Amino acid sequence: DLAAAWANLGPRFPRWRAVLAGLVTRRWRAFAGRLAGLEQLGELDDAAPVYRGLTVLVQPSRQESFSLVLLEAMASGCCVVAAALPHYPELVEQGVTGFLYAPGDVPALVELLEPLLAEPSRAEAVGRAAMAEVRARWTLEAEVEALRRLYTKLERFR
Repeated sequence: DLAAAWANLGPRFPRWRAVLAGLVTRRWRAFAGRLAGLEQLGELDDAAPVYRGLTVLVQPSRQESFSLVLLEAMASGCCVVAAALPHYPELVEQGVTGFLYAPGDVPALVELLEPLLAEPSRAEAVGRAAMAEVRARWTLEAEVEALRRLYTKLERFR
């Protein structure tokens, strides 16, 4: 999705770069090699500096479990644009802390990215809102409390 969107957007926004980061397994190497217009960083030992260097992070996955990538990027101040997988609306508030589009809908992805590329201050504002949301809601304390409630509930079934 991103490669197809970037074929449209890249020439119109030459100051921006699109990069692919992450492990590409042997099964997907040929596919990744055909992704024209995307610089490939490969697997990263420490993604935090990359997140901090991004304005927009696109997560175009068609299948994925809970995405730590989205939370890490949001916590770093990135404006996230992600395929609307079933659990992503719990993480991203549309237009406030990021943007969601139907998986595989490249025109919708282009429609979301174009104004962010044209007006980076909008993307930066969404990134700041995302950072505040993650730091307020997705804390270690909140995770511990959620686990405590779950274990208490499960205790009744012993």
